[in-house]
Amino acid sequence: MLIIVKLKDIIVDPKREVDLTALPPDEAVSLIRKSYGFLAPAVRVEIQGDTALISFDDDKQRHLDEAGKLYNRGLKKAEGGEYENAAKLFERVLELVPDHKDARRNFAMAHLEMGNKEEAKNHLIESIRVDPSDVWAWVLLGNIYAKHEDDLQTGARFYQKAYEINPDDPYLLTNYAAVKLEMRKPEEARRLFERALEINRGYPNAFFGLAMLHHQEGRTEDAYRVLTELFTRPVSRDPRSGPVYDNARATYLRLNGEIAVRRQAEMQAFIGERRKRVGEETGFPIEVLEDNKLEGVYAVSQTAWKHGRDCTVIRYRQTAPGLMPHIIAHELEHVCLEFEARAKGRNRFFSTTGSTRKHAIESIADHVAKLQKLGFSEDAIQAVTLQMTAGLANQLFNCPLDMVIERRVFEKYEIIRPCQFVSLAATHAEYSQVLKNEEIRRLSPPRIFRANNAMNCAYALFIDSLYGSATGYADSYRATDFFAVGQQLFAAWQSIQEHFQPGDEYRLVDEFARILKLEKWFEWKPDDDTPLSAAATTDEKPEGTTNPELLKQKHPASVEYLLSALERYDKMPVEKVREIAFETALLGRSGLDYASSDKKYRLKSLPDEEFSGLQLMCLMYAGFKRVAPEHDLGLDLNDPFLTALSLFTEQKSK
Repeated sequence: MLIIVKLKDIIVDPKREVDLTALPPDEAVSLIRKSYGFLAPAVRVEIQGDTALISFDDDKQRHLDEAGKLYNRGLKKAEGGEYENAAKLFERVLELVPDHKDARRNFAMAHLEMGNKEEAKNHLIESIRVDPSDVWAWVLLGNIYAKHEDDLQTGARFYQKAYEINPDDPYLLTNYAAVKLEMRKPEEARRLFERALEINRGYPNAFFGLAMLHHQEGRTEDAYRVLTELFTRPVSRDPRSGPVYDNARATYLRLNGEIAVRRQAEMQAFIGERRKRVGEETGFPIEVLEDNKLEGVYAVSQTAWKHGRDCTVIRYRQTAPGLMPHIIAHELEHVCLEFEARAKGRNRFFSTTGSTRKHAIESIADHVAKLQKLGFSEDAIQAVTLQMTAGLANQLFNCPLDMVIERRVFEKYEIIRPCQFVSLAATHAEYSQVLKNEEIRRLSPPRIFRANNAMNCAYALFIDSLYGSATGYADSYRATDFFAVGQQLFAAWQSIQEHFQPGDEYRLVDEFARILKLEKWFEWKPDDDTPLSAAATTDEKPEGTTNPELLKQKHPASVEYLLSALERYDKMPVEKVREIAFETALLGRSGLDYASSDKKYRLKSLPDEEFSGLQLMCLMYAGFKRVAPEHDLGLDLNDPFLTALSLFTEQKSK
């Protein structure tokens, strides 16, 4: 057998280049003979100019068939992840045919997969000695030194050899560029990354590498644009790309956060102008108020027409400053959505009543019995049951509407997209905790847990639909029992969104309720151009009021009671406020006499006091404003509450 190879391509020492042409011939021959000793016991070497002729005795011809069969079996074992068995087969091939370059390279790769770096390096070097034109052997050797041993100089030398053989391979170009970047040679790295993308515009590694280069240079906007393009392209099916996408997504989230902070003043100015325009369009100015007493939500909008006021109020809880433009934009779009439905005569209001709450509680009776057996107190069970059923009803209304709103925000508020991306990522992270928390699963009624996670899954699918491959939020739900239902919910949203008309959001809520079998957990109340709080009356108690005019006459007293409630709650942890509010709500199911000033009611949560019916109503109203502001109690107490809140705020500032 004869191997002909250029002296410059012979690897004598992988850690340093040895110029064989500069050595005495005898010394060069000795080094070459030693390097090729793996082929046969006796290797003959002859140097002719810049070329070495290496020969050895071999009878491989009669072993070719057997070696071919063993090699193919080895490939199948390697493809199936059986690297140890694959290595044994490749080793047998090399015993029969020592210069089988493909077997030697795959033998090296099997060792690398098993964590045997030294063995892998040795066999790759041998593969290159057999065939210096084997570009992949050069690349793999470069990977080991650069990525596994942090030897950038040696890795770069091997990448350069591969580059000289094939300068148009995107994988090689990207790996070589990454090493150049680490060696602080950004211009060389940029040229290699850009060349890789010229050859293959769908190669994710090159996009990510170029984005990291821009980011290191402080060009955040350029890095953002590069990754945005990556995520709009089809996802690579190469399983090796998985970690690249994971890192790119994490980087993209960080970039969006940085841009959101950097553009804060610009986004705030835009939101200010948008608030003014929405006020003009709806006919009511919009007031934005900080209210850090909000619990469970970042912000709520109270439309002027619903609450009988001369302005629409958006109340928000202070959170990360970078998220505020998106939070306010969301509420502004919520106001627009309701206004548009109202203009078409299709607006209505979501409401829970005594009857719907009773149905909800009865539907989880089995779980209540379970909590009783676990030794939980009746008070605790009542509070938790009300909290969970009310929470699911609110989610049933808000989830589909939020999907409609966020799509509108995405399309209409391009300037705040980085802020929106970060905000939705935070929402997903919060939802993921519900899925992962075993204690929540154990203590939650299965029906509520399933419905909650199904809606969270639908929301994850929705976010993924907005951002292409920039998010993979639905992945965490794919192996769960909730995924199929989440897909149904998302499909319902897609179907209605395709030909969306004002008011269709309420059809979407109905469709969600149908799929989740929650139709009896809420009621719709008509928007008849009067404030809901005054119009919402019912035969059931304490839903609404049986005599709204009487309650209106008692507004001066209500201000006093509400102010007292605010002062009381200000000194309490939120858990205690929730306990009082929910106990009052339970008591109110059988009716509260607010006509009488007699103190004839007691609460277990406040055992040393007695209350009148109006006092309890005010305690309940102020409590829910603190712990569940989105919950509509159907009580006309909003005006006295705002008066009391203003007095309370004034007192606190003194």
